[in-house]
Amino acid sequence: MTVKRNPAIVCLIASLFFLIFTTACSDTTNEKTLTPDRDLAETLASALAVNTGGLLDQMADLNEFLSPTANKMPDGGDSRYITMNKTYNEATQEWTITYEKVRGVQGEAGYAHIYRNYILKYMNTDGNPQKFYVTGADTARTVRFKVMRGYGDHATRRIHNRLDSLHCDWTITNAHLQYVQLSGFAYRAGEDTISGWNKLRRSNHYMTLNFSDFQVRRAQHMNAYQYHNGSVTGTCNAEVTFINGSPYSETTITRPVNIIIGSGRGDITLGDKHFTADLAAGELID
Repeated sequence: MTVKRNPAIVCLIASLFFLIFTTACSDTTNEKTLTPDRDLAETLASALAVNTGGLLDQMADLNEFLSPTANKMPDGGDSRYITMNKTYNEATQEWTITYEKVRGVQGEAGYAHIYRNYILKYMNTDGNPQKFYVTGADTARTVRFKVMRGYGDHATRRIHNRLDSLHCDWTITNAHLQYVQLSGFAYRAGEDTISGWNKLRRSNHYMTLNFSDFQVRRAQHMNAYQYHNGSVTGTCNAEVTFINGSPYSETTITRPVNIIIGSGRGDITLGDKHFTADLAAGELID
């Protein structure tokens, strides 16, 4: 018998674990350094990172499909997945791929529950669709990769995130080379519960991030993200509510975003404020 998970209940339980954990632990951070920009940068770091199911994790999934062995992955995937299904539509010549997976221990930093729904289309040198990454003698040169839906939750040391909405539309060119070029946009919306500075707050946020000729290392190993490089621009918006502690003065936040990614880090610029993120853990580097 298959037991179906209710995503809302899973996220609620994880949020309760997080609240209990963060309020029980002592907080030695310097209150004077807490700013709206820092909280927004924390949100961006966790939205990008590999271990949190962020956008670099979607690039890791993409790398699974930019491989001659991609067509050999059976329905159900492997031990990393709770479920995985893929179907090919002969009429549209596109793959639909859905999966669910869990990392880490619920209620602890490093936990992630990830559900994604992708559409994937391979095209040859002439721009004509082909079924597989390698079809006969043709290796795909262009790939359309769309995230149609995403939800789940994850936790870092300072954030518990509930992902409510995820959409991406990416075009990959030079898909046969070691470094491929990725262009397009990503939209994410959700809620963060953020701890630190003896204050607990909730950030309801949404962001649109744009990629142009972003370089993705085509490799199926867990450290491939360290070789991705390029710039990401966009806008991030948040409405912050303090659960305890005095709030900062600006709780409705909108910032232009510029992020330079390379060597496994993200240099985040929000207006005139600068932060550095660890893009494995999804946390700011203090």
